Amino acid sequence: MLISQTGARSTKFYPFSLPAKSDKRIPERIRRDFDEAKQCFSIQAYRASATMIRRALQNTCIDKGATKGSKLLDQINELAQKGVITSDIKEWATVTRWIGNDAAHPESPEVEIEEAESIIALTEQLLNVIYISPAIAEERKKIRNQKTKKL
Repeated sequence: MLISQTGARSTKFYPFSLPAKSDKRIPERIRRDFDEAKQCFSIQAYRASATMIRRALQNTCIDKGATKGSKLLDQINELAQKGVITSDIKEWATVTRWIGNDAAHPESPEVEIEEAESIIALTEQLLNVIYISPAIAEERKKIRNQKTKKL
């Protein structure tokens, strides 16, 4: 049992439970980076978490057709210009990039828990919009087509 400076008691259990694995509809290399980011967060390694989130974001940009040799900022802008991502997703990606850059560069401020938590949430939504929702819709269309062929 731990006792905080305010005298409140709390119980921590070790080892911490690992976060749930991400949806298989997300491409494997992106999913691995995202899952590693969540694992880092679960052990309070916020800088490592933010760095892996940034990596997952860049791999997403490359997977969606952004130029591989470009900087992440250019890749995000390229996807927005091509209409691959919306302006909202562009903003989410930009915020994620800022925090990921802070995590990767020693002269930048430390990544706080709230920042790491927020970019995990943003990235989860981004991956849902880009990969999971379209895959679910496609799966439903196939099922619907199969049902209508039987009629």
